[in-house]
Amino acid sequence: MNRDHAGLDTPEMSPRRACVDLDVAALLPSLDVADCAHVAALWSSYGHIYRVTIRKEDGDVSMILKHIYPPHSEHASLSHARKLLSYSVERYFYDHFAPRLPATVAVAKRHPTSAPGTLLLDDLSPTFPRSVDDGNLDLDDTRTALLWLASFHATFWGEQGSIPPPVAGMSTSDDHNHELAQVKEDGEGGFVLPWVEKINEALSTERKSGRSSLLHGDVKSENIIFAPDGRVAFYDFQYVGSGSPAVDVVCLLAKSVQVGLLEGEGESELLRFYFDALSRNLPDRVHYPWKAFARAVDLAIVDWCRFMAGWGFWGNDRWVLRRARGIVKGWNDGGFDAAA
Repeated sequence: MNRDHAGLDTPEMSPRRACVDLDVAALLPSLDVADCAHVAALWSSYGHIYRVTIRKEDGDVSMILKHIYPPHSEHASLSHARKLLSYSVERYFYDHFAPRLPATVAVAKRHPTSAPGTLLLDDLSPTFPRSVDDGNLDLDDTRTALLWLASFHATFWGEQGSIPPPVAGMSTSDDHNHELAQVKEDGEGGFVLPWVEKINEALSTERKSGRSSLLHGDVKSENIIFAPDGRVAFYDFQYVGSGSPAVDVVCLLAKSVQVGLLEGEGESELLRFYFDALSRNLPDRVHYPWKAFARAVDLAIVDWCRFMAGWGFWGNDRWVLRRARGIVKGWNDGGFDAAA
Protein backbone atom coordinates (compact mmCIF):
# COMPACT_ATOMS: atom_id res chain seq x y z
CA MET A 1 0.00 0.00 0.00
CA ASN A 2 1.33 3.42 -0.80
CA ARG A 3 0.17 6.99 -0.91
CA ASP A 4 0.20 10.34 -2.65
CA HIS A 5 -0.35 13.39 -0.48
CA ALA A 6 -1.12 15.41 -3.60
CA GLY A 7 -4.44 13.67 -4.04
CA LEU A 8 -3.97 11.07 -6.73
CA ASP A 9 -3.45 7.33 -6.97
CA THR A 10 -1.20 4.80 -5.26
CA PRO A 11 2.36 5.85 -6.19
CA GLU A 12 5.91 5.28 -5.09
CA MET A 13 6.89 8.44 -3.25
CA SER A 14 9.98 10.44 -4.19
CA PRO A 15 11.10 13.66 -2.48
CA ARG A 16 13.55 14.68 -5.20
CA ARG A 17 13.10 17.85 -7.20
CA ALA A 18 12.14 17.32 -10.80
CA CYS A 19 14.87 17.76 -13.36
CA VAL A 20 12.50 17.61 -16.32
CA ASP A 21 10.82 21.01 -16.02
CA LEU A 22 10.99 21.68 -19.74
CA ASP A 23 9.48 18.32 -20.59
CA VAL A 24 6.69 18.86 -18.10
CA ALA A 25 6.07 22.39 -19.30
CA ALA A 26 5.74 21.02 -22.83
CA LEU A 27 2.77 18.98 -21.61
CA LEU A 28 1.00 22.23 -20.68
CA PRO A 29 1.70 24.51 -23.66
CA SER A 30 -1.15 26.90 -22.93
CA LEU A 31 -0.01 27.55 -19.34
CA ASP A 32 2.95 29.41 -17.88
CA VAL A 33 4.72 26.80 -15.73
CA ALA A 34 6.81 28.67 -13.17
CA ASP A 35 8.01 25.70 -11.16
CA CYS A 36 7.77 21.93 -11.10
CA ALA A 37 8.50 19.25 -8.51
CA HIS A 38 8.33 15.51 -8.92
CA VAL A 39 5.92 14.05 -6.35
CA ALA A 40 5.64 10.36 -7.19
CA ALA A 41 5.97 7.60 -9.75
CA LEU A 42 2.70 5.94 -10.64
CA TRP A 43 2.22 2.33 -9.64
CA SER A 44 4.18 -0.14 -11.80
CA SER A 45 5.97 2.70 -13.62
CA TYR A 46 2.89 3.83 -15.52
CA GLY A 47 3.89 7.47 -15.37
CA HIS A 48 4.59 10.27 -12.91
CA ILE A 49 2.89 12.86 -10.76
CA TYR A 50 4.17 16.43 -10.51
CA ARG A 51 3.27 19.46 -8.47
CA VAL A 52 3.39 22.39 -10.86
CA THR A 53 3.17 26.08 -10.11
CA ILE A 54 1.18 27.92 -12.75
CA ARG A 55 1.82 31.65 -13.10
CA LYS A 56 -1.37 33.68 -13.53
CA GLU A 57 -2.14 37.39 -13.56
CA ASP A 58 -3.75 37.25 -10.12
CA GLY A 59 -1.00 35.11 -8.57
CA ASP A 60 0.66 31.72 -8.75
CA VAL A 61 -1.48 28.60 -8.41
CA SER A 62 -0.34 25.14 -7.36
CA MET A 63 -1.74 22.22 -9.36
CA ILE A 64 -1.17 18.50 -9.66
CA LEU A 65 -0.25 17.01 -13.03
CA LYS A 66 -0.60 13.29 -13.56
CA HIS A 67 1.21 12.10 -16.69
CA ILE A 68 0.28 8.56 -17.72
CA TYR A 69 2.54 6.75 -20.16
CA PRO A 70 2.41 2.96 -19.68
CA PRO A 71 5.49 0.81 -20.26
CA HIS A 72 5.59 -0.86 -23.64
CA SER A 73 4.40 -4.44 -23.59
CA GLU A 74 4.41 -6.93 -26.46
CA HIS A 75 1.77 -9.03 -24.72
CA ALA A 76 -0.77 -6.93 -22.85
CA SER A 77 -1.92 -8.65 -19.67
CA LEU A 78 -5.25 -8.39 -17.89
CA SER A 79 -3.51 -6.32 -15.22
CA HIS A 80 -2.24 -3.92 -17.89
CA ALA A 81 -5.71 -3.59 -19.41
CA ARG A 82 -7.24 -2.93 -16.00
CA LYS A 83 -4.73 -0.19 -15.24
CA LEU A 84 -5.44 1.55 -18.54
CA LEU A 85 -9.16 1.26 -17.96
CA SER A 86 -8.80 2.70 -14.46
CA TYR A 87 -7.18 5.87 -15.80
CA SER A 88 -10.01 6.27 -18.33
CA VAL A 89 -12.51 5.83 -15.52
CA GLU A 90 -10.74 8.46 -13.44
CA ARG A 91 -10.90 10.99 -16.26
CA TYR A 92 -14.57 10.12 -16.83
CA PHE A 93 -15.33 10.73 -13.16
CA TYR A 94 -13.72 14.17 -13.11
CA ASP A 95 -15.43 15.20 -16.34
CA HIS A 96 -18.94 13.84 -15.76
CA PHE A 97 -19.52 13.25 -12.04
CA ALA A 98 -17.32 15.58 -10.01
CA PRO A 99 -19.11 18.74 -11.29
CA ARG A 100 -22.38 17.39 -9.86
CA LEU A 101 -21.09 17.14 -6.30
CA PRO A 102 -22.12 19.78 -3.76
CA ALA A 103 -19.36 21.96 -2.34
CA THR A 104 -19.57 20.06 0.95
CA VAL A 105 -18.30 16.90 -0.82
CA ALA A 106 -14.78 18.06 -1.58
CA VAL A 107 -12.86 16.70 -4.56
CA ALA A 108 -10.31 18.27 -6.87
CA LYS A 109 -11.42 20.07 -10.01
CA ARG A 110 -9.98 18.94 -13.33
CA HIS A 111 -8.54 21.53 -15.69
CA PRO A 112 -8.38 21.00 -19.48
CA THR A 113 -5.18 19.76 -21.09
CA SER A 114 -4.35 18.94 -24.68
CA ALA A 115 -1.47 16.48 -24.26
CA PRO A 116 -2.47 12.78 -24.32
CA GLY A 117 -2.33 10.94 -21.02
CA THR A 118 -2.43 14.04 -18.83
CA LEU A 119 -4.72 14.91 -15.94
CA LEU A 120 -4.39 18.38 -14.40
CA LEU A 121 -6.11 18.83 -11.03
CA ASP A 122 -6.34 21.35 -8.24
CA ASP A 123 -3.72 20.83 -5.57
CA LEU A 124 -5.80 20.03 -2.49
CA SER A 125 -2.91 19.93 -0.03
CA PRO A 126 -2.90 23.64 0.95
CA THR A 127 -6.50 23.38 2.15
CA PHE A 128 -6.35 19.76 3.30
CA PRO A 129 -2.79 19.33 4.61
CA ARG A 130 -3.27 16.42 7.00
CA SER A 131 -3.15 12.76 6.03
CA VAL A 132 -3.43 9.64 8.18
CA ASP A 133 -1.63 6.32 7.82
CA ASP A 134 -3.75 3.29 7.00
CA GLY A 135 -5.27 1.69 10.06
CA ASN A 136 -5.00 4.86 12.12
CA LEU A 137 -8.24 6.77 11.53
CA ASP A 138 -9.57 7.70 14.95
CA LEU A 139 -13.26 8.08 15.79
CA ASP A 140 -13.56 11.71 14.68
CA ASP A 141 -11.72 11.10 11.40
CA THR A 142 -13.78 7.97 10.72
CA ARG A 143 -17.04 9.79 11.28
CA THR A 144 -15.92 12.66 9.05
CA ALA A 145 -15.06 10.19 6.28
CA LEU A 146 -18.40 8.42 6.70
CA LEU A 147 -20.25 11.74 6.40
CA TRP A 148 -18.40 12.42 3.13
CA LEU A 149 -19.34 8.97 1.83
CA ALA A 150 -22.99 9.41 2.86
CA SER A 151 -23.26 12.69 0.94
CA PHE A 152 -21.40 11.26 -2.05
CA HIS A 153 -23.63 8.18 -2.21
CA ALA A 154 -26.80 10.26 -1.77
CA THR A 155 -25.78 12.57 -4.62
CA PHE A 156 -25.52 9.68 -7.07
CA TRP A 157 -28.23 7.43 -5.66
CA GLY A 158 -29.68 5.16 -8.32
CA GLU A 159 -26.83 5.66 -10.82
CA GLN A 160 -26.46 2.60 -13.04
CA GLY A 161 -24.41 1.98 -16.15
CA SER A 162 -22.90 5.45 -16.18
CA ILE A 163 -19.28 4.34 -15.86
CA PRO A 164 -17.34 2.53 -18.60
CA PRO A 165 -17.56 -1.19 -17.72
CA PRO A 166 -16.42 -3.38 -16.12
CA VAL A 167 -15.07 -1.35 -13.20
CA ALA A 168 -17.44 -1.26 -10.22
CA GLY A 169 -15.09 -1.32 -7.27
CA MET A 170 -11.68 -2.92 -7.02
CA SER A 171 -12.91 -5.97 -5.09
CA THR A 172 -15.50 -7.12 -7.65
CA SER A 173 -15.06 -10.84 -8.32
CA ASP A 174 -15.92 -10.56 -12.01
CA ASP A 175 -12.78 -8.47 -12.53
CA HIS A 176 -10.51 -10.52 -10.30
CA ASN A 177 -10.82 -14.12 -11.40
CA HIS A 178 -7.06 -14.48 -11.15
CA GLU A 179 -7.11 -13.50 -7.47
CA LEU A 180 -10.07 -15.77 -6.86
CA ALA A 181 -8.13 -18.68 -8.33
CA GLN A 182 -5.48 -18.17 -5.64
CA VAL A 183 -7.94 -18.91 -2.84
CA LYS A 184 -7.52 -22.44 -1.47
CA GLU A 185 -10.41 -24.23 0.20
CA ASP A 186 -8.26 -25.22 3.16
CA GLY A 187 -6.52 -21.85 3.33
CA GLU A 188 -7.41 -18.80 5.37
CA GLY A 189 -10.58 -17.37 3.92
CA GLY A 190 -11.30 -20.51 1.89
CA PHE A 191 -14.61 -20.94 3.72
CA VAL A 192 -16.11 -18.19 1.51
CA LEU A 193 -15.60 -20.10 -1.75
CA PRO A 194 -18.97 -21.92 -1.74
CA TRP A 195 -20.70 -18.56 -1.45
CA VAL A 196 -18.88 -16.53 -4.13
CA GLU A 197 -21.47 -17.04 -6.87
CA LYS A 198 -24.41 -16.25 -4.61
CA ILE A 199 -22.67 -13.14 -3.27
CA ASN A 200 -21.98 -11.93 -6.81
CA GLU A 201 -25.61 -12.45 -7.74
CA ALA A 202 -26.84 -10.71 -4.60
CA LEU A 203 -24.55 -7.70 -5.06
CA SER A 204 -25.60 -7.53 -8.71
CA THR A 205 -29.22 -7.49 -7.59
CA GLU A 206 -28.40 -4.60 -5.27
CA ARG A 207 -27.00 -2.66 -8.24
CA LYS A 208 -30.11 -3.28 -10.32
CA SER A 209 -32.66 -2.81 -7.55
CA GLY A 210 -32.29 0.92 -7.12
CA ARG A 211 -30.52 0.42 -3.77
CA SER A 212 -27.24 1.47 -5.33
CA SER A 213 -25.10 4.49 -5.96
CA LEU A 214 -21.81 5.54 -7.44
CA LEU A 215 -18.99 3.95 -5.45
CA HIS A 216 -15.61 5.49 -4.81
CA GLY A 217 -14.30 1.94 -5.17
CA ASP A 218 -11.03 2.22 -3.24
CA VAL A 219 -11.89 3.87 0.06
CA LYS A 220 -8.91 4.00 2.40
CA SER A 221 -7.14 6.57 4.53
CA GLU A 222 -4.43 6.86 1.87
CA ASN A 223 -7.05 8.46 -0.38
CA ILE A 224 -8.42 10.87 2.25
CA ILE A 225 -7.02 14.20 3.43
CA PHE A 226 -8.20 16.45 6.23
CA ALA A 227 -8.48 20.20 6.77
CA PRO A 228 -7.76 21.88 10.13
CA ASP A 229 -11.43 22.87 10.41
CA GLY A 230 -12.58 19.24 10.23
CA ARG A 231 -13.49 19.08 6.55
CA VAL A 232 -12.33 16.16 4.45
CA ALA A 233 -11.56 15.53 0.77
CA PHE A 234 -11.26 12.25 -1.14
CA TYR A 235 -9.17 11.47 -4.20
CA ASP A 236 -8.10 8.58 -6.45
CA PHE A 237 -11.27 7.89 -8.42
CA GLN A 238 -9.83 5.20 -10.69
CA TYR A 239 -12.18 2.49 -9.45
CA VAL A 240 -15.54 4.23 -9.32
CA GLY A 241 -18.61 2.33 -10.46
CA SER A 242 -22.16 1.54 -9.45
CA GLY A 243 -22.93 -0.75 -6.54
CA SER A 244 -24.20 -1.02 -2.99
CA PRO A 245 -22.89 1.83 -0.83
CA ALA A 246 -22.14 -0.79 1.83
CA VAL A 247 -19.13 -1.83 -0.28
CA ASP A 248 -17.44 1.54 0.25
CA VAL A 249 -18.29 1.58 3.95
CA VAL A 250 -16.90 -1.92 4.55
CA CYS A 251 -13.79 -1.03 2.55
CA LEU A 252 -13.11 1.89 4.89
CA LEU A 253 -13.68 -0.13 8.06
CA ALA A 254 -11.63 -3.08 6.83
CA LYS A 255 -8.58 -1.10 5.79
CA SER A 256 -8.27 2.18 7.57
CA VAL A 257 -9.91 2.61 10.98
CA GLN A 258 -8.33 1.82 14.32
CA VAL A 259 -9.37 -1.74 15.07
CA GLY A 260 -10.55 -0.80 18.54
CA LEU A 261 -13.36 1.21 16.94
CA LEU A 262 -14.86 -2.04 15.65
CA GLU A 263 -14.93 -3.82 19.00
CA GLY A 264 -18.05 -4.24 21.13
CA GLU A 265 -20.81 -1.94 19.89
CA GLY A 266 -18.33 0.17 17.95
CA GLU A 267 -18.99 -1.41 14.56
CA SER A 268 -22.77 -1.13 14.79
CA GLU A 269 -22.50 2.48 16.02
CA LEU A 270 -20.36 3.44 13.02
CA LEU A 271 -22.70 1.67 10.60
CA ARG A 272 -25.72 3.40 12.13
CA PHE A 273 -23.89 6.75 12.02
CA TYR A 274 -23.30 6.34 8.29
CA PHE A 275 -26.82 5.04 7.62
CA ASP A 276 -28.47 7.93 9.48
CA ALA A 277 -26.37 10.44 7.52
CA LEU A 278 -27.24 8.72 4.23
CA SER A 279 -30.95 8.73 5.13
CA ARG A 280 -30.85 12.46 5.88
CA ASN A 281 -29.28 13.18 2.50
CA LEU A 282 -31.45 10.93 0.33
CA PRO A 283 -34.48 12.42 -1.45
CA ASP A 284 -37.79 12.00 0.42
CA ARG A 285 -39.06 9.63 -2.28
CA VAL A 286 -36.28 7.10 -1.59
CA HIS A 287 -37.00 4.34 0.91
CA TYR A 288 -33.88 2.48 1.97
CA PRO A 289 -34.54 0.47 5.14
CA TRP A 290 -31.88 -0.38 7.69
CA LYS A 291 -32.49 -4.10 7.15
CA ALA A 292 -31.52 -3.80 3.47
CA PHE A 293 -28.37 -1.88 4.35
CA ALA A 294 -27.38 -4.35 7.08
CA ARG A 295 -27.87 -7.24 4.64
CA ALA A 296 -25.66 -5.46 2.08
CA VAL A 297 -22.99 -4.93 4.75
CA ASP A 298 -22.91 -8.69 5.39
CA LEU A 299 -22.51 -9.37 1.68
CA ALA A 300 -19.76 -6.76 1.39
CA ILE A 301 -17.82 -8.16 4.36
CA VAL A 302 -17.80 -11.71 3.00
CA ASP A 303 -16.94 -10.40 -0.47
CA TRP A 304 -14.04 -8.39 0.96
CA CYS A 305 -12.85 -11.50 2.79
CA ARG A 306 -12.93 -13.30 -0.56
CA PHE A 307 -10.85 -10.55 -2.14
CA MET A 308 -8.23 -10.58 0.61
CA ALA A 309 -8.04 -14.37 0.56
CA GLY A 310 -6.82 -14.11 -3.03
CA TRP A 311 -4.89 -10.86 -2.85
CA GLY A 312 -3.41 -11.04 0.64
CA PHE A 313 -4.59 -10.20 4.13
CA TRP A 314 -3.87 -6.80 5.65
CA GLY A 315 -5.55 -4.04 7.60
CA ASN A 316 -8.27 -5.15 10.00
CA ASP A 317 -8.15 -8.68 8.60
CA ARG A 318 -8.89 -10.34 11.95
CA TRP A 319 -12.13 -8.37 12.18
CA VAL A 320 -13.03 -9.25 8.57
CA LEU A 321 -12.36 -12.96 9.11
CA ARG A 322 -14.29 -13.07 12.38
CA ARG A 323 -17.30 -11.25 10.92
CA ALA A 324 -17.22 -13.26 7.68
CA ARG A 325 -17.14 -16.55 9.57
CA GLY A 326 -20.11 -15.47 11.66
CA ILE A 327 -22.08 -14.38 8.61
CA VAL A 328 -21.35 -17.59 6.71
CA LYS A 329 -22.33 -19.64 9.77
CA GLY A 330 -25.66 -17.85 9.79
CA TRP A 331 -26.15 -18.65 6.12
CA ASN A 332 -25.25 -22.29 6.73
CA ASP A 333 -27.66 -22.55 9.66
CA GLY A 334 -30.57 -20.53 8.33
CA GLY A 335 -30.08 -20.41 4.59
CA PHE A 336 -28.70 -17.69 2.37
CA ASP A 337 -32.12 -16.63 1.07
CA ALA A 338 -33.57 -16.47 4.57
CA ALA A 339 -31.06 -13.75 5.43
CA ALA A 340 -32.33 -11.51 2.62
